[in-house]
Parts: sequence; C-alpha cells; structure tokens
Amino acid sequence: LASADALPPLARRLARGEAGSLSLAFVSTADYGLLPLLLRAFGARYPQVRLQLAEATSDVQIDELVAGRIDAGLVIPPVPPRHAAGLSYLPVMREPLVVAMPTAASDAPEDEPVHLAEVAALPLVIFPRRL
Repeated sequence: LASADALPPLARRLARGEAGSLSLAFVSTADYGLLPLLLRAFGARYPQVRLQLAEATSDVQIDELVAGRIDAGLVIPPVPPRHAAGLSYLPVMREPLVVAMPTAASDAPEDEPVHLAEVAALPLVIFPRRL
C-alpha cells in the first residue's frame, strides 16, 4: 500500500495520463513495423503506464471503442459512417496498396501502375469483415 504522502503525486500522474493502464487494439499489419516503434516511444515517454494490447480487425476495434472496452485502436479506414462522428482520428501512417495477380491478367508493363478499372472484374481474395 502507498503511504499518504505518495498518493497526491500518484493521483496527479494518473490525471495527466502518466500512470495507470491503456488498452490498445491494432490490426495485424501494424505489428510488422508501426507498432514496435509506437510502443518503444510510448514506453520511453510514459514508463509508468501499463499497456494492454489486443490484435483485432478494424470493425471489431471500432465496436470495442464505441462500447468503451478499449481506449484506442490502430485501424484501417474507412470507418463506418454511423461511428465516424463519435470517434476522433489521427493518421499515423500511409501504406501503399499493391496488386498481386497473374501476368496474363494485365497488359501493363511490370512496375507500372495498374488502374483499378483494369482489375475490377478479377476475383478478389480477402478476409471476410466478420473475421
């Protein structure tokens, strides 16, 4: 137990967000580059804050944020319009999107941009949103 003398400074650190815990969810791609950098910087700046990390898809994170079960999330836009006004957003990174397809599917030379209209009719392999 903390002594009575230690409580006021602890209470001040808690109020300033310098102590306590923070729950952060993240999309799986964030843990390959962005997340380690953010965690390192956050830990150096707020060493007394305990982070609770959870991997989740963007739609799950938004539901968790709206329900108040997590404090912050690293999501991939777009955000459903029904939640856009109730959450604050800050872009932290932009990633290029690339197409992987058989060479016979496009007439574009290698390393040339592919226009969405050229590949719109091709089948798309992606995780279902519910996952």
